[in-house]
Amino acid sequence: MSRKKKSSRALIPTKARALGAKEFLDLADVPPEIEWFANITNPQTRRAYQNDLKDLMRFARISHPEVFRIVTRAHLIAWRKQLEAIRKLMSNKSIS
Repeated sequence: MSRKKKSSRALIPTKARALGAKEFLDLADVPPEIEWFANITNPQTRRAYQNDLKDLMRFARISHPEVFRIVTRAHLIAWRKQLEAIRKLMSNKSIS
């Protein structure tokens, strides 16, 4: 069984009880992309978030989702400032 399939199963509760040691460790190995999208049930919202993450990955030159585990608030602020600058540039171009 592949790691991705095994890890994504860790997000599916099997019984109403506390986690066992193996289940606890399995959750630590869940790939970030599966972990983040596990709660999003609306397909349009999920697609929008996936597009945003791809944009952030391009901005930060992230090639592997595991790197997201070390992304800090400072990275997100820098990305947001870039988005704001692009938005401002685009609005100025449409006015002229």
